[in-house]
Amino acid sequence: MSAQNNHILYPGKTLGIIGNGFIATRLTQDAQRSGFKVGVYGSQASDAAMKQADFETVGALSDRAKLKEFSQECDAVTYVGANVDAQVIEYISQYTWVPQGKETLEVIQDRLLERAFFLIRLTLTLHLM
Repeated sequence: MSAQNNHILYPGKTLGIIGNGFIATRLTQDAQRSGFKVGVYGSQASDAAMKQADFETVGALSDRAKLKEFSQECDAVTYVGANVDAQVIEYISQYTWVPQGKETLEVIQDRLLERAFFLIRLTLTLHLM
């Protein structure tokens, strides 16, 4: 079993969510209904996800001290949207489990990598037809 596969988040544990907006709010509600404690990290205290959360941290994605504190309060952290810098995910991964990882963010945040990825996928798809 690989190191990544031995992580399981059981109800009663704490899920951290980085991000604001409708998706963060729905994820917060769904996680709470499933029995998880939820913390939300975002830039706007007035956001619905922040108000719904069991605890919230208001801060910039560049505030390493707040990110560290938030991450250490969570058993796992997920993020919504592609606007979270991959370096932020790499940083918080030192303190908690981030199931999504940073690899997808690295691809979609680098236009050259993104195009290369889709070109390879298209080539493979056409080759398999």
